Amino acid sequence: MSEEQKGNVDKTIGAVTELVKAVPVYQDVVQPSAKELGNNLLTVTKLVTVALAPVSALVWGYEKIGSYLTAKVSEKLKSVPEEKITTPDPKIVGPAVESLRFTGADSDESLRDMYASLIANAMNTDKLDSVHPAYVDIIKNLSSDEALILKIFVKDDQLPYFNIKFKVSTGGSYTLIPMFSRIGQVAGLNQDRIPDVPKYITNLLRLGILESPNGLYLSDNKFYDELKQFHKVQPGMEQNIEYEKRFVAVTPFGRDFIKTVVE
Repeated sequence: MSEEQKGNVDKTIGAVTELVKAVPVYQDVVQPSAKELGNNLLTVTKLVTVALAPVSALVWGYEKIGSYLTAKVSEKLKSVPEEKITTPDPKIVGPAVESLRFTGADSDESLRDMYASLIANAMNTDKLDSVHPAYVDIIKNLSSDEALILKIFVKDDQLPYFNIKFKVSTGGSYTLIPMFSRIGQVAGLNQDRIPDVPKYITNLLRLGILESPNGLYLSDNKFYDELKQFHKVQPGMEQNIEYEKRFVAVTPFGRDFIKTVVE
C-alpha cells in the first residue's frame, strides 16, 4: 500500500470514528424530548387508570352475577311449584346476564331487579307467554329514575300533565314548561332530578311503554285542577299563561312489560 493510499484509509477511518463519536451527542440532544414524551404518556396513563378505576369496580363478574341471581330469582320463585320451574330461554337469559354486568352500582338496584324479574318469569311455565326477548333491550335503555317512574304505573294507567305556554301580544304562544306534572315527586325521584322528568317521559314514549295521544286529555278536570295548584305564576302574569291539558297512558305492550319486569 502506497503512502498516499494509507493516508486515504487513515482519513476514512478518522472520519468514521468522528461520526461514531458524534452519534451519542446527537442522541443526547433527542433523548430529553423522548424521555419527556414517555413521562407524559406515563402520567396520562396513570390518570386514565385512576379515572376508570371506579367504573371497573362497578362492572360485575359472572361469579357475582351468579350469586345475585341465585338469591334474587329464588326469592321471586319461592311460591312457584317445583314442576313449573323450567330452564329459561337462552335468547332471554343470555342478554339479561350480560347486561347485569354493567348494573353493579347501588343506584341501579331497580334495574337489577327488573332483570331478575325477567329471568324469574322466563323460568316460570305459567309466565312464559308474557316474556318477550325485546324486554332486555328495553331495560338496557332505561335509567334508574325511569325504572322508578314505571313503578307508579303499576296501579295508574293514566296520569295528567300540562304543557304550560306563554301567550304573546302578537298572537300565538310558546311552550314555557313542557310536560309539567307530579310524576317525578310521586315516583320519589331526588329533587335535583325532577327537571329531567320530561326527558324520561319522552324516552318511555319512544320505547312504546307509554303513549300521549295528541289533542286528548282526561275528562275529569279535578286531576288538572289539583295539578295547577303546584304551578306558581308570577303576579300579573296570570293572563299570559295557558295550560294545555294532556296525559300519558300505558300502552298494551307497556302493560305487559310492567307486569313482567316491574310488578
